[in-house]
Amino acid sequence: MVRKYRATWIVLVALIGGCMSGPGRDSSTAESATDVGNSMVRALEAAFNAGEAEAVAALFTDDAVLMASQQPDEVGRAAILKAYADQFAAYTIQLHGVAVETKLFGDYGFSRGTYEVTLMPKGGGDRIVDGGRFFTLLQRQPDGTWKSIREMSNSDKP
Repeated sequence: MVRKYRATWIVLVALIGGCMSGPGRDSSTAESATDVGNSMVRALEAAFNAGEAEAVAALFTDDAVLMASQQPDEVGRAAILKAYADQFAAYTIQLHGVAVETKLFGDYGFSRGTYEVTLMPKGGGDRIVDGGRFFTLLQRQPDGTWKSIREMSNSDKP
């Protein structure tokens, strides 16, 4: 049975990292934090909209925890990969996210924002439209990229 995740779900939102910032970047400025947040959102959108579970999972650390709205926690990248693979097998998904605020504190940071998602069942049926908010705890990796270590989302729907 495929769980109906609420796209953060991600944004993610996912939004998860693995994206911006390199070893020479000054992550203490508001501009670079904004760049990191926006880059993460764009990477998550691209992976979701292409239905690429591996690309979504790559934005998380090995020990990440995904806490999607009205779903059990997914602990670890392997569990997160399976959850998204199941989701993409059942639905074509269109995701749009906005990083409202991103702050970086050395090798850690957070991003919060909003998302809108449309899930179209591949087997036919009514599409599911949702929106909500996300909060992602980020960690800079040794290669300078940022990944999500904890992500939480909640739907605007009851």
